[in-house]
Amino acid sequence: MVFEPKHDRPYFFKYTSFDAALFVLSNYTLRWSSPLLFNDPFDFQIRLGLNFEDDEEYYVKKFCELSLSQLTEKDISSYLTKMQAMGNWFDKDEDEQNKEYRILCLAERNDNILMWSHYSDNHRGVVLKLKCIPELDTPTLAAKKVKYQESVPVIYTREEWMESLLTGKGRLSRISDEEIFALKTLTKSIIWKYEEEWRIFSKKSQDNGQLYEDVPFYPEEIEAIYLGCCMIEENKKKIFDLARNLNAKVYQAKKDKNKYALNFEEIVGF
Repeated sequence: MVFEPKHDRPYFFKYTSFDAALFVLSNYTLRWSSPLLFNDPFDFQIRLGLNFEDDEEYYVKKFCELSLSQLTEKDISSYLTKMQAMGNWFDKDEDEQNKEYRILCLAERNDNILMWSHYSDNHRGVVLKLKCIPELDTPTLAAKKVKYQESVPVIYTREEWMESLLTGKGRLSRISDEEIFALKTLTKSIIWKYEEEWRIFSKKSQDNGQLYEDVPFYPEEIEAIYLGCCMIEENKKKIFDLARNLNAKVYQAKKDKNKYALNFEEIVGF
């Protein structure tokens, strides 16, 4: 598979628990998951922007305004019923579609103390630094940035839909499948903005009966490993031993004495 570069970033970070890091570094695989496993039930949502039941009066009026008054009330009602069915199908089909996606979630920074708490087992886990390597066609080259906003993204408003339907012009006639996919998969509630997340997408490549796949990566992709400030000594040694096989640098996270921040010191030996 060829991953077309989508950015100019040299690397990303992956927050994990200690157990997950042990699995990753022992097997040289990263877990790509279906959005159905995500911790945000509002993730991967999109709306048509059409409410046929509440806005039926609006649609009837627009049909009449645009010289379509030759349609009977029964014709219009039948048409609106079909459009409502389309909207219901769109909503119902989302979970089935989401089962087919496999996503790797990454971050821009390795020093986000909230991310360490939420995704690295309360600072007892690990952060991996993943290099983007064009020569190896690494998946990180295709990572895309998540956008954060207050409301669920809308494909098009009722006005845009009606304009396109009746004139063949407008946003609906121009919007691509790629744009719709990006709206759905790269938009989250603004409350998650602190994550500064990037995502890589793929369709599932194996039917393993799970909602995830453990996808192999090149050892060269792991440039550095950061140990949580609360990680116990026994676990530090286990990670350090695995890091030697990867020729990856290992850093210890430490609490800053003056700020709510983390500092990192390289561990040369254990």
